[in-house]
Amino acid sequence: MKREEAEQLVAFMRAAPGWGPQINDDQADFYTNALETIDATIASKAILDGISEWKFAPSLAQIYERVKIEKEQYKYRHAVDHRINLPEREAIPQWVQRWMCARYLYKRFGRERDDRVFPEQRPHMIGEAMPDDEWAKEAGSVDPEAFALLFDHIVKSPGIPADDPVTIAELLSGP
Repeated sequence: MKREEAEQLVAFMRAAPGWGPQINDDQADFYTNALETIDATIASKAILDGISEWKFAPSLAQIYERVKIEKEQYKYRHAVDHRINLPEREAIPQWVQRWMCARYLYKRFGRERDDRVFPEQRPHMIGEAMPDDEWAKEAGSVDPEAFALLFDHIVKSPGIPADDPVTIAELLSGP
């Protein structure tokens, strides 16, 4: 991190209420030099969280321990984000478009939800088989970008019902 950022964090530490002896100028310079070697985002979170728990000015070891914990949490948070943020998109396969019509867009076509199993879902799914051409006409009438938006919605918002007509209308109407 930049020296100014480190100095700002040390200023927060110096202003912490309830600590015993306050941090003197020499200690502040020591903390500042040590903090410059740490990523600003991680150090800021670690120190600001620590300020509320520490009863006295922390040792450098206490700061490093908090930084280590925050690095692990930071890696986890960003690993989760990378799973949610989809990579550059390839075209959605025709059978998936048909599946989305049968499971989510069926009301748009005046039909009932169709839960038959697509051949591509076997052997993982069992049940009545979906004919090869079923839902093809409907899938062909939907803009590919609308499928992409719906797909993103399904993946990123599993708790929100994607077959809700209002949600579908919002997704398909565009920005």
